[in-house]
Amino acid sequence: DHARIALNEDGSAAEQPPSASLPENNTMGSRSDTTALNDPAHTFCFLVGCKSDWEGKDRDEIGDRALFKKLETIIPDAQCTYLADEQATAGNCQRRLEEMLKRTTSADALVFYYGGHGHWRGFNTEGRRWKHVQVVDTIERYFCGHTVLLLVDCCNAANMIQILKETKHPARRCNYICLASSPPFRESGPTYSMTACLLDALEHGSPKIPRGVAAQTEYVTLSDLIAYMADRHALEKGDLLCSYVSGNVDPATPFLTTTATATTKNGHSITSGGVRASSLFAARPTTSMVQDDAPTFARVPAVPEIGARVYYRHPGGVIHTLQGESMYCYPSWFEARVVENSNDGGCRIRGMDPLDKNNLWEVTVDPSKELLLNDVFMGLFCDVGNDFITANVQLAKQFKYIDFGAFRAGTKVRALWWDGILHPGVVLDYMEVDWEGFLENNAGRDFPAAGPHVPVRWVLERNAWDMVPVSRIIVAESESPCDDNQDPASIARFIKETSDSALARAAEEFTSERQVLIKSIESAGKTIVNARTVFGTSKLKYFWPTDDRDWNDGHAVCIEDVDLFEMARHANYDVSGEYCAMHCPKFWCQ
Repeated sequence: DHARIALNEDGSAAEQPPSASLPENNTMGSRSDTTALNDPAHTFCFLVGCKSDWEGKDRDEIGDRALFKKLETIIPDAQCTYLADEQATAGNCQRRLEEMLKRTTSADALVFYYGGHGHWRGFNTEGRRWKHVQVVDTIERYFCGHTVLLLVDCCNAANMIQILKETKHPARRCNYICLASSPPFRESGPTYSMTACLLDALEHGSPKIPRGVAAQTEYVTLSDLIAYMADRHALEKGDLLCSYVSGNVDPATPFLTTTATATTKNGHSITSGGVRASSLFAARPTTSMVQDDAPTFARVPAVPEIGARVYYRHPGGVIHTLQGESMYCYPSWFEARVVENSNDGGCRIRGMDPLDKNNLWEVTVDPSKELLLNDVFMGLFCDVGNDFITANVQLAKQFKYIDFGAFRAGTKVRALWWDGILHPGVVLDYMEVDWEGFLENNAGRDFPAAGPHVPVRWVLERNAWDMVPVSRIIVAESESPCDDNQDPASIARFIKETSDSALARAAEEFTSERQVLIKSIESAGKTIVNARTVFGTSKLKYFWPTDDRDWNDGHAVCIEDVDLFEMARHANYDVSGEYCAMHCPKFWCQ
């Protein structure tokens, strides 16, 4: 897991060659010594495109069809499989993937591409879902090669990375590189940014991909490709590209390049698919492209407010996290908060890994010289699903709500359960909860409590979790039920007394589900305002940063007239600040 995030302490690129920072991984086996993606003749490609509702010329020019046509000129026919639309059923994808993997040898690499609609548990293939865990297990079981490149271009794409990070396969048999077009539980923009980047990378001598400052070869490297993808996703769609690398993969690895001068395909001699770096961009760092292409309205003020959320483009390198770890990362964009600023233009930001928000680092930047994007432009849209919406409405009917600001996900706590005993637990991110199962199991109606709650996973019970009142939780430094020098019975009595009074106040505070949902909205750092008061009119225009840059007609409505399910859907909108209720005719919603 060496490539999650990394920075030098001053925010600059690492001086040493990238490979010098990579830790040894002795669990990979002998095949991990092979350079990743270094020979098209020994590369197998498996492509799935589920985009029948996205028909248009883009699909043939920069979409999955165009990618397959390009790979056909590089990869031998017998090593390239493409399933699209009605062919891409979960069963057919599974069968064809198994058939391909069984033909691989220890000298081979695998490129797996999925483009289409995605769910946080899997790919929305034709008919039914093809689960991420099934794909990873199939590769682990049947693939005989050394390196797997997973390209996931859909909503909830980085949930695939979460499966890779699980410990079910602690001694993986090959290197993994996973590039995901959206963070976990996030929707992805509608354009073919990832696929277009891949096509640019496969164009021999393409001048479109800037060289990274640490690139040592004449070819476009894996690090260059990730930097290019990250920039295009941020600037075109307001999306955060997520990357994950495990094993012995050098960032300077050439992308689909071979040392051989030619490969025989269908009886013809063809050149390899390597990307030779053109002199047009050999000395042009990626950051210059970002500075030139970023819209003015997306930029952060020269002196941003403390607490403001920003998005920072790190050039790649090594950092030391606040947890005392040193890590290497590829050039990427990261979410951050401003923690200090000064009148001379500098500010200090605290960034976080989109794959692990407890993994924090800090760096000092100058907004006048280094690009920061604001949270409106990069307003990420969550994909929490209808089960989450329904569960929140059910909770509101019991005068309960999720407190989005009470505890950071991953916080170790001790919670007083209804059995009168303190139990060790860990606070879950609300997007990690099985809301479908929650609805099936009575949605918390067994316990008479009102007010703010958070989901807690119990440490001593495998896969067990519950909604727990915030007033019944204390932060724990360890996972033990209580400290050795404290009486657990005394702690339990104290928590019960304070909790009972808090729960009683909460029960008296609310008289309707709407009040409860408004409280939930406010706990997420959002304030409901009256549009007529703010703007002097209810006739407004709006735009979605992730979908388009055009302003659309709409009109404000009273919060009392908004459907409860629409109010519960507020968690979809990741940006804090002032909100007003609107009717949006273009999207048939409020």
